[in-house]
Amino acid sequence: MGACGVLAGIAGAVDYFTIERARTEPSGRYHALGNAVVLGLAVVSLLLRVGDMEGAIAPWGLALSV
Repeated sequence: MGACGVLAGIAGAVDYFTIERARTEPSGRYHALGNAVVLGLAVVSLLLRVGDMEGAIAPWGLALSV
């Protein structure tokens, strides 16, 4: 996810703030909120695995990866 996720987030933010329709349509907000939730879950998953990348997969790392 890393660098590609950051680049996609920047592109999405630019679109959201420069295209008026993206801000006025509910789907734009839902899309942004969904992306923020998924990014948060990815960060939590990474933090659970810091120091023990394989041992922390079960059960929460696996659940967050699904």
